[in-house]
Amino acid sequence: LAGQAVQVLRNAQEYMDLRASKRAIEAAQELRYRIVGRDPRLMEAIDLAKRVASSNTTVIITGESGTGKELLARYIHLESPRQEGPFLIVSCAAIPTTLIESELFGYEKGAFTGATTRKEGKFEQAHKGTLFLDEIGDLGLETQVKMLRFIENKEFERLGGKERLSVDVRVITASNQDLPVLIREKKFREDLYYRINVFPIELAPLRDRKDDIPLLVEHFIKLFNMETTKGIDGVEAAALAKLRAYEWPGNIRELRNVVERAFVLSHGFSIRAQDIVIGKGPHEERADIFAEDKPWLEAVQEFKSQYLYHTLKKTRGNHKKAAQMLGIQPSYLSRLKKELGLEKEEF
Repeated sequence: LAGQAVQVLRNAQEYMDLRASKRAIEAAQELRYRIVGRDPRLMEAIDLAKRVASSNTTVIITGESGTGKELLARYIHLESPRQEGPFLIVSCAAIPTTLIESELFGYEKGAFTGATTRKEGKFEQAHKGTLFLDEIGDLGLETQVKMLRFIENKEFERLGGKERLSVDVRVITASNQDLPVLIREKKFREDLYYRINVFPIELAPLRDRKDDIPLLVEHFIKLFNMETTKGIDGVEAAALAKLRAYEWPGNIRELRNVVERAFVLSHGFSIRAQDIVIGKGPHEERADIFAEDKPWLEAVQEFKSQYLYHTLKKTRGNHKKAAQMLGIQPSYLSRLKKELGLEKEEF
């Protein structure tokens, strides 16, 4: 009996530990996906998102890179009747044009060289849930035709297949590009634009909502404290003033990166002004390659690195635009980024 009592106590303790662990995970997720700010434009965007969440209406979220479009799309999903279903993300800019159709619609065995088995696409995987298509302006024209057909009747065919499949998926799209301009340039279909532009929500850049910076910094510090053993209480006034003075071309994503770096560098219980490295990436701080004698190959590599970095900066990290400006293929641009150590840079 004593042994049974001990086992019961152990089981009870394990159950309590699991409950506590589950609550901690849920708290971390809630914090990670929380939309932070009090700016009237943000509040309006959240209100629109909440009102449209209960319907199946197609939503497009516009705004500069790093403004939180994915976060708002997830908010719509979590506020909708589909919240128990999957929330899948496809970055149209990150997947080569030759692969995007098979990624979205799947393929049958033998559809192309290497297709040894049948594969479900994201639309099938997102059944009863939400599919978020980020940077939809980067979709190729052929894929846009298939996308239009799907949005109109919720049906599609896998690559290499003849069977018409039907799924129940809510589509949310996002773009940091001016789609009407792409339409005039014959790079985006007008009929698809009108189909996805049923309920537009715009997110303002961080430079237009600087009063939210203290709230965002506090939020990031809470998040980093939860993920590490470090205990930072807050930010000194001089540090906050430094953050507010900057224009944030990379928006909230850039602010998070700066705060994370300052969090790591900080000594003590608060972030100081000297902990904040802001406004200059490592490539912008480099000396002129002509300022000193260097071996030919080293100078060439440095020039390529700086040139590619600044081109990606101009296009806000858009691979397709950068490749067009440089006169190279997007696939080669990706290889160059890896070769020159620019994969983890924020643009």
